[in-house]
Amino acid sequence: MIVKKISEVLGTKVYTDSGDFFGEIEEVNLHENRIDGWRIKVGNSVTSLIGGARGVIIPHQFVRAVNDIFIISKSALPSSGPEMEDLDKQSFLAIISKLIQLLLLLLLLFLLGQLIQKILFIT
Repeated sequence: MIVKKISEVLGTKVYTDSGDFFGEIEEVNLHENRIDGWRIKVGNSVTSLIGGARGVIIPHQFVRAVNDIFIISKSALPSSGPEMEDLDKQSFLAIISKLIQLLLLLLLLFLLGQLIQKILFIT
């Protein structure tokens, strides 16, 4: 096991486990003298994927390797892109579906009320 000083890893390039460049180590978060997470200044190509943020904190358990570069698990990254768009579309469709059901129920109640009024006035 190689021991490195924290100051030695600042500025180290970070890649995902799929080989994509992610950014550079900017700061370390410590909790009770243990590494809790890493603040990473993201590269320009990643900024759009994380909602325009300039940096992100990755919990230490998602760091796969530390040497000349950092390798982080892609599952540590905030979800966005097509997956989120699909989720948003599904949520939107679910809400629209519920609204249509409510409108149909209101229409049914209105028609039922009209029918009851006709029956009461006939007798």
